[in-house]
Amino acid sequence: MINPQSQQVWAAPRRQLLRWTISYAPWNSPKTVVTEKTIAASQREALQSAMKLGVPLSAKRDWQFGWQKIDKDYRQQFLLALSFNVQSGMSAGKALEEVIQSERGHVRQVMEPALAIIKAGGEFSDAIDGLAMFDDATLSILRAGEKLGAMKEAMASAIAHIKKTNHSMKLMIGALMVIIADIVVSSITVFGVQFYQLPQLRTEGITSKDPVVVANFASNLDMAFLLNGILTAFTVVLSIVVTVVVMSYSNKEMREFRQKVDYALHQMPILRDLLRHTAISSTMSICGALLSGGVMLNKALVIVRGSTMSPIVSGYWQRAESHLEHGESVNIALQDENVLERSECLILASHADQMQLAQAMLAISERRDEMAERASSKFGKFAFWTGLLYSGCGVLIALWVSYIQYQAVMASTTSIGG
Repeated sequence: MINPQSQQVWAAPRRQLLRWTISYAPWNSPKTVVTEKTIAASQREALQSAMKLGVPLSAKRDWQFGWQKIDKDYRQQFLLALSFNVQSGMSAGKALEEVIQSERGHVRQVMEPALAIIKAGGEFSDAIDGLAMFDDATLSILRAGEKLGAMKEAMASAIAHIKKTNHSMKLMIGALMVIIADIVVSSITVFGVQFYQLPQLRTEGITSKDPVVVANFASNLDMAFLLNGILTAFTVVLSIVVTVVVMSYSNKEMREFRQKVDYALHQMPILRDLLRHTAISSTMSICGALLSGGVMLNKALVIVRGSTMSPIVSGYWQRAESHLEHGESVNIALQDENVLERSECLILASHADQMQLAQAMLAISERRDEMAERASSKFGKFAFWTGLLYSGCGVLIALWVSYIQYQAVMASTTSIGG
């Protein structure tokens, strides 16, 4: 018998809450096995909850909430509903509870972990984290808003961040789809040549008895194997890289690895400008909106610094916060020509009050939006020409193989005729 009173209670919320089926023997009927559902982050926590009811026998994971699909537009509307409730005077936790209880269907199932945390007396930030609906930047904004007592402003900033993120993703995905579609179609030809046509040619060989013709055929075949092999290896490596990047962004447990991926992406010449302009535009817009809403700069910086996954831009806001904490002026704290352009530093330095500083940041945000559009256009052109080059290489190799086949046929015909 396990005494439930002697067991440690695991109350700390975890990221990625799961639904479990637990089986236990009740204390008053140890020979009876009862099966129930519970919500926990790990098997250990699921067993811990069973200890309160009886002797735990097993805990089997049913399914993971994070895999439930939630539309991006819905996430924005969800935050907007929360914002309306908070503006009406509700606490953030109560507002979240009201919104969740109004949901039905699979969306309600996704939100069950958050509702369980709220009803157990947990904090809003832990509950919103349990939804597994928002990225780390959005969660950081909401956590900071709760900590600073500025939930109205934080929710407005989170909504603005999601809008910016969705717009940026559309720009990048639109450009990427061009190259991905082209590469997928071309890769079918590449793999077909590598694993079917070339091996078949090598197996069938050539019937000519002329050593020069045979040597020329073998040389051409080896060259085709080499060139198409390089293209095949490139395709495999590219597929692995894309898969790893997608997994790092979709799996919150890979946060440290995602940071490395973010750093690597920000070092790529083609993507670097697009990512930097987008991050600066988003954070400047959020900070400007917070300042316009009356939030003090030091509090706004706490919220803004976590609103981007860009290591360069996040570092800029962290340094600005550090400068202010050490007593330096706002003008000095916001100056960094390694991140901002000289003209942008001049605009920030020329403000006379908080409202002018907010206007300056919003102006920088609009300018960076335009620069992001141009960078996206460049990236789209790069994607187009890269896909065209890949397709061209695949077509040339296919033609080369066709030429080798033609050689074999002509040599065989000549041999028969001779």
